[in-house]
Amino acid sequence: MSDLVLTHIEPNTGLVTLTREEIAQTAEIKPQEVSRAMTRLENLGAITRERVKIPGLKGPGMVRYRINPNVGWNGKLEKREVLAQTAPTELRVVAGKDFPATSGESD
Repeated sequence: MSDLVLTHIEPNTGLVTLTREEIAQTAEIKPQEVSRAMTRLENLGAITRERVKIPGLKGPGMVRYRINPNVGWNGKLEKREVLAQTAPTELRVVAGKDFPATSGESD
């Protein structure tokens, strides 16, 4: 799934161009599994989530993911450097009981 996300980053913004549902469909997993994986990545500081309001729809909006520019990038170095100034530079690394494997993951 990580390769899928990393190959679908909007140039110069770090915005993942795929929705949760598109990631799930392509990876042949449930959308809830994508959410769990993205929550883990968010907790590690690798991504952020943003809500995008859709005109005519109620609710908080659609979730869009953005890659931390210190983790992955697609675009001009100058743009990455600007966005990286406000992004976490230290990523949280966890293992064992703090980061348990879910079904389908191996040790």
